[in-house]
Amino acid sequence: IKIPSTDGVLDREEEPAQEELVDSFLENSGDVSKSRAEENSYRLSGIPEKDGYIFKGWSPEIPNTMPAKNLTFTAVFEPIQAEKIEIITAPTKTSYNYKSGSIDLSGIEILVTYSDGSTENITDTSEMTVSGFNNANTGNQIITVEYNGATDNFNVSVSYAWWQWIIRIILLGIFWY
Repeated sequence: IKIPSTDGVLDREEEPAQEELVDSFLENSGDVSKSRAEENSYRLSGIPEKDGYIFKGWSPEIPNTMPAKNLTFTAVFEPIQAEKIEIITAPTKTSYNYKSGSIDLSGIEILVTYSDGSTENITDTSEMTVSGFNNANTGNQIITVEYNGATDNFNVSVSYAWWQWIIRIILLGIFWY
């Protein structure tokens, strides 16, 4: 926003035209329809908005009384980010056979909480990354799901299939004799 002033009073007494207000606001700075000049101050109405960002304030901070110089104020925005995720529904498959297949996230649903307080349920696994799965280790494993920098965990188990047990018994049996 550019506000010309002299000795704490705006350079003119008349109300600026709506087009001038819109032109004087930087791109994506919000609704200016109720903004107006009042004696020696300028009343801004509404919060600036920019898709994917949170308005954090003005730089420099807007003074209560305008100094005798022209000023430019810039809206400061911070990107909206995922603050936390919560696995609402674990994947359909949580049991795996030893050295067989890879992790399958089918059926998973996560709740994402963003830095602006909004939430979103996500089922599209293309944006999720997974770590902690190793089908060469039997037992319970903690799997970490990451989405836009936030993480949560779920458990899977890896065990021998019946035929893998038979092979292990036969092979180990041979070595015992």
